[in-house]
Amino acid sequence: MWFTIVLAMILSIDCLGVGLSYGMRHVILPWYGRVIISCCSGIAIAVSMLLGRLLEGVIPGEQIHLFGESMLVCLGVFFLIRSVMELRKEDIEAECAAEPTASCLLETPLFQWRIPGLDVIIRIMHNPHRADFDQSGQINSKEAIWLGFALAMDSFGAGVCIALMGFSILGVSILTLSFAFLLVTAGYYWGSRYGDNPAYRKLNLLPGIMLITLGMIRILFI
Repeated sequence: MWFTIVLAMILSIDCLGVGLSYGMRHVILPWYGRVIISCCSGIAIAVSMLLGRLLEGVIPGEQIHLFGESMLVCLGVFFLIRSVMELRKEDIEAECAAEPTASCLLETPLFQWRIPGLDVIIRIMHNPHRADFDQSGQINSKEAIWLGFALAMDSFGAGVCIALMGFSILGVSILTLSFAFLLVTAGYYWGSRYGDNPAYRKLNLLPGIMLITLGMIRILFI
């Protein structure tokens, strides 16, 4: 049971960062927006775990749990590397903004592939503030749906791995939904009250580190 609770918390940790970010910038995130975001997280986990159940017939029964645990570790490594790269990119952008140089000029690609809807989600994943499409300073229902599914994209692969490890779809989905609401709410009010802190940027490293740790615990000890 403790493992399921920790997993659900990890899958929802991005909501904490988004709540902090909106709170610090005083972007209004009403209660119904937080409910929509958390529901999107729960639905995404449920769908991804259902897909994971479909894969059970493809992988031999004795190896399926080990496969899921190994994939969870790999996913954690991917998240960790991506987070480190994003932090480095933010540092470079801050340096360029403070002191523009020739090396800061980015080349514009000749061709850009754009998939309607998906490119919006990708932009929101990179910068949650882009969910405020109308720049009103408040997240409405439609914007909350976009934001919710953008946040849920990261946990989609983890949901497949968790299903292969034999966890309950209903239990993980409900816990993820609950933690998503609690964390986005806690982050929002904390950010509103205590403002910016450079340490908040390091929160993006937590999901990767914790997924690697939990995956290794399952492989070695359980």
